Amino acid sequence: MKPPAGKAEKGESSRISLELFKEGKSIAEISTERELSPGTIEGHLAGFITTGEVDVLDLVDRETLDKLLAVMEAEPELSHSAIKQKAGDEVTYGAIRAARKYFDLVKKQLA
Repeated sequence: MKPPAGKAEKGESSRISLELFKEGKSIAEISTERELSPGTIEGHLAGFITTGEVDVLDLVDRETLDKLLAVMEAEPELSHSAIKQKAGDEVTYGAIRAARKYFDLVKKQLA
């Protein structure tokens, strides 16, 4: 069954965001071009951390990543909002999503 006209197939929207990112466009540029929120684009790109197509450090700086990983390591069951409370207001939900994908990937590789 095909999606309604104008609606991208499942996964296709994320792939389009990835291709634009690989072309060197920023999240803000992709957001404007695709008429989607920056948070949506961050979510699209974070999904590709587990496939190795996006490096977590392309989305989160090392200091923030280390802070988030420490929180997740100490309390792996925390929700994104609880992590944000512990990490501070300067940490975005996009960074938390990316760090969580990376955290889950590393845990899976170590299992």
